Amino acid sequence: MPTMGKRLKALRLSKQLTQVQLAARVGVKQNTISDLERGDSLTMGAETLQALCRELVTTPGYLLDGVTDGEEHEAMMQEAELIAIFRELPRTAQTALVSNARLIREAIPTNSAAQPIIQQKKVKT
Repeated sequence: MPTMGKRLKALRLSKQLTQVQLAARVGVKQNTISDLERGDSLTMGAETLQALCRELVTTPGYLLDGVTDGEEHEAMMQEAELIAIFRELPRTAQTALVSNARLIREAIPTNSAAQPIIQQKKVKT
């Protein structure tokens, strides 16, 4: 099974990022990325982990442990992809996307299986 460092490097390369570019996006030094990829450093702060996952569109479970199965992982990957797409959009498109998401949320019937989840996560607007 590949190590965390190998998964990190593969994800970075799949996004066509250098260590310097990824480090700048995450807010760490290049040697931090290098150390993680080589396995010289096996620890990182929660903020660094979250930033790496955000930039590489992955989940902590996959990056750290290679976990790729289950509905929770799939949902987290979809969420990460949605966030990545959102960040690439111009501000006006982001606003339109949020408005459309609110309309979709409101259109889900109250007897839908998804409704309890929506009610828990509902953001006051």
